[in-house]
Amino acid sequence: MNEILKFNIQDFRFEAIYSEIKSLLGRESISLLILKGPHLAHSIYEKPSERIYGDLDLLVKPESFKKAAKILRANNFTLIEESDEKLATNAQTNHWMFRSRFGQLIELHRGFVGLRRHQCDLGSWFTRAETFNFGNTPALGLATEDLLCHLCLHIGKSFFYLIEEKHIRDLDRVIRKRGIQWDIFFKRCRETHSKAIAYYCLQSTQARYDTPIPTEVFDILRPSRMRRFWLEKHLDINVFPIYRFHALCYMHARRRLTLPLLDGIWNWGALLARALAVKGMDVVLRFPVFKKWWKKRHVL
Repeated sequence: MNEILKFNIQDFRFEAIYSEIKSLLGRESISLLILKGPHLAHSIYEKPSERIYGDLDLLVKPESFKKAAKILRANNFTLIEESDEKLATNAQTNHWMFRSRFGQLIELHRGFVGLRRHQCDLGSWFTRAETFNFGNTPALGLATEDLLCHLCLHIGKSFFYLIEEKHIRDLDRVIRKRGIQWDIFFKRCRETHSKAIAYYCLQSTQARYDTPIPTEVFDILRPSRMRRFWLEKHLDINVFPIYRFHALCYMHARRRLTLPLLDGIWNWGALLARALAVKGMDVVLRFPVFKKWWKKRHVL
C-alpha cells in the first residue's frame, strides 16, 4: 500500500472520530478546536497527504475539560492512565490521552503547556477561531497568528528536544500561505510569554527554508544578551536536532531551558512554586491513605 493511500485511510478514520466527538461534546455545548495535524493538512498544505499526523489533538476550554473527559470515557474512549506515582502531575497536565475503540489516539487539551507555563486567555482564542473543512466535516482551528504562536509553543514546550523536522516546516508553510500580521503575532507571544521561543523557532525556519520573515520581527522578539548567551550554548538553529545535546536525555534540556525560555523573570518564581507544590503532592500521594482519598475525589 503506497504512503498516500495509507494517509488517506488514516485521515478518513480520524475525520470520522472527530465527527463523533464533535457530536458528543456539542450536545453539552462544549466548544472544540482541532490543533496542528488535520488543521494544517487541510488548510495550509497544498495536499493533505503532505502533512502526516499520528493522533488527533483537540482543545476545549479549561472549564469544560473534565466534563469533556467524562463524556469520552462514557462513550468507549479509553483514558490512557499515567503512572500511579505521579497522580498530582497527571491531574494538572495540559492534556489527557485517550484511545478510540478503533485504536486511534486522541489528545484532549485544556491548554498549550503544563503547569500554566505559557498560559493565555483561551476564551479569546476560541472567539477568533477559523472554520475549515476536515475532509467533508466542518471544523474549527486556530486563527492564523494564534496558529503560528501555538506552533512555536509546541516546539518550545519540549525545549526544542521532542520535535520533528515537519514542525519547523509547518511554520514556513503557515507564513508563506497566509501572510502574517506581525503586530498581532507579537501580542500573542507577549500574552503567552513566548517571545524567546518564537525568536529561535522563526530563526530556525528561516535558516532551513529561507522563509520570508522581516528583519524587524527578530529585532522585536530578540531576548536579552544574557539570555541569548545561555540559550545559544544549548540551541543551534542551523542544524537539526536544534538542541545541541540531543544525545543526552530530555531531562537535560528541561533542567537547562525551562526558565530561560519563559519570558519575564517575574514569571519564574510563580512557575517554580507551582512545580514544587505538584512534586510535593506527588510524594504525599504515594501513601495509600492519601492515594485512596485523591482517587475518590478525582475519579471521572
